[in-house]
Amino acid sequence: MIAGPIYFEPVGQFRFEPDEIELMIECSQMHYDHKCQMAGRESSEGLGLLVGLRNYHRNTADSFYKLRWRDLDLMAKILEVGQYAGEEKGKASFGLMLVLKRAMHALDQSTPEEVACGLD
Repeated sequence: MIAGPIYFEPVGQFRFEPDEIELMIECSQMHYDHKCQMAGRESSEGLGLLVGLRNYHRNTADSFYKLRWRDLDLMAKILEVGQYAGEEKGKASFGLMLVLKRAMHALDQSTPEEVACGLD
């Protein structure tokens, strides 16, 4: 075996309100992309990301969920179709998408040292 470079992927802890999770699940069901649709489904392959998030939120006192950049990116992509869910849900999905984009930017800016400092 020859070892190459080791890479670290930052993970952030995020808390979502139940209505935000349900909005993302609703948007995932309307989405044109199969991966986005699967995030809001239970299937023989297992739970989608959003269904897992909802179940975790319901069954755990700790309401923070560990997510990677790619998870946040998928959620933001899912919320793109929120504009077709009516004015109120459209505004909510756009607002949540902006928050997710800011969180993605924050994860992009993190360094291994910053991540290690948070592991007390």
